[in-house]
Order: sequence, then structure tokens, then C-alpha cells
Amino acid sequence: SAFSHILGYTGLGSRMTLEGKSGIERVYDERIRGKEGVSITYEDARGGVISERLKTPPEPSEPLSLTIDADFQRYFYRRLKDGLASLNRTSGVGIAFDPRNGEILSLVSLPSYDSNIFTDRGRSVVRAALLADSREPLFNRAVSGAYSPGSTIKPLVALAALAEKVVVRDSKIFSDGALEVPNRFNPESPSIFLDWRAHGW
Repeated sequence: SAFSHILGYTGLGSRMTLEGKSGIERVYDERIRGKEGVSITYEDARGGVISERLKTPPEPSEPLSLTIDADFQRYFYRRLKDGLASLNRTSGVGIAFDPRNGEILSLVSLPSYDSNIFTDRGRSVVRAALLADSREPLFNRAVSGAYSPGSTIKPLVALAALAEKVVVRDSKIFSDGALEVPNRFNPESPSIFLDWRAHGW
């Protein structure tokens, strides 16, 4: 479950072959698929196998390396899950990356699921329950969720304003508790974004 949203799962495709349906399995499906082999089976009139001959051997795909640290992923998954449980919550997201190069070291989306249920035909009841789950465990909140960045975005905005020379180091900005953005199509109706309080200078 710690890796389900990253790796994804496979299912039957249009040509009755397995294909990636989500995660890495879907994104890199063509690259990691490899090539199917061809074998010839000789049967008698009753369907009994007389002999089997491999005509073309299957070819493995090229290796695909991820930057995910498996041990860290398991640890992060457990800690986030335990932390959410202590708050009586089940949904959350955690992403850890290397700030030197942007490599993703861990990516956790909760609730999660066991991706093996998609390869076992005998687990259709479990799959149906997963699809009907109101917590939406198949939804990858880390890559598909839309969230307000909160105050953690402020230093980035400040750096961008300095870099673009919109402000200088000693600029002062007054906060009256709201940000008003003009509406050029309807000047009488600007967009107003409220802060949790007026901060002053």
C-alpha cells in the first residue's frame, strides 16, 4: 500500500493484454512493456497438449529507475498514516524531494489501497468496495489534488517580487486583511481575497 499510488496497477486493455491503468504502470506502459513472445502449441482432438515449441522468445523491457527511496517511502507512509490517525483523519498527502536537484524521494497519498487486488480475478468484491469507498482511495491526492498553498508560498512570492524588481529589500506593504484584484471586464466587481486578519505594515 505504501507504493500503490506511485507504481499503479495493470488491467486488461483493448487487445486483451495487460496494460498500465495508473501510476508508473500507465505513464511508462510502452517503455516497460517489453515484447511478447510467440509459442506454438500442438494439441490432439480432445485438447490435450502434445507438444509446445517456443517460436519467438519474449524480450524484457529496458530497466526503469525511480528516484523513490524505498525505505524512506515505507517510513514516510507509516508516519503520515499514524499522524493522521492521531487526528482522527484518513486523508492526507506527503511529498519529499531533494532540493538540490528536484528528485522525488517519497510520495504518499492517503488513503491508499492494495494494488494486487487488480491482478486477482477472485477479488472482484474487494475491488467493488474500493471503487465505492467515499474516501476515494484510488485518487492520487499528491499529483491530482488541488490545494491552497497557504502561507508557505509567501517567501517564494517575496523572492519573485525582489527578483523582478517589483519591490526592493526595504519596501513596506500594508495589509488591511484583504487583497483586491481589479476585474478589467467588470471594474465594479473586483475579486477580493480575505486573509485571516489585518496584519498592518
